[in-house]
Amino acid sequence: MARSSTAYDFEYFEGTRNKRIEAAPAYVQKPVAKPPVARQKPKVRIFRTVLIVALFIASAMLMLYSNVKMNEVDVEINNANAQVSELRSKNKKLDMKLSQTFSSNNIELIATAELGMIRAQVANVEYFSVPVRNIVSVKNQDEGFFSKLLRLF
Repeated sequence: MARSSTAYDFEYFEGTRNKRIEAAPAYVQKPVAKPPVARQKPKVRIFRTVLIVALFIASAMLMLYSNVKMNEVDVEINNANAQVSELRSKNKKLDMKLSQTFSSNNIELIATAELGMIRAQVANVEYFSVPVRNIVSVKNQDEGFFSKLLRLF
């Protein structure tokens, strides 16, 4: 039976399949020998291990130091904020005390109690007219030495 198509290959079903032998290549490649890996000396290995451990410990210490410094700065900031709030409250108290001191009721109380002043009554107010030159002279004033000297010139 001549095969005209590979689609009708019944050798797989009949069990009489001939083993196909593949032809070996005409040339054979020789495996390339790798140079032997130079083993590291134990001293170099130990040094490398110690160096890695030292770097790890140094980085851990650096992280710890930076955290401590950050905490110290945070404490300083909190203290400064507490001082600022305390000073602001003192400032408000002083502003209130100042406004109370200069209030018109307090000034009137000090004027009447300590200085002996009285509130102006309509009967106590006198009006007078000033001449055209806007000069007021007081009669019976005791003149001092400098006043007399100035009047001479």
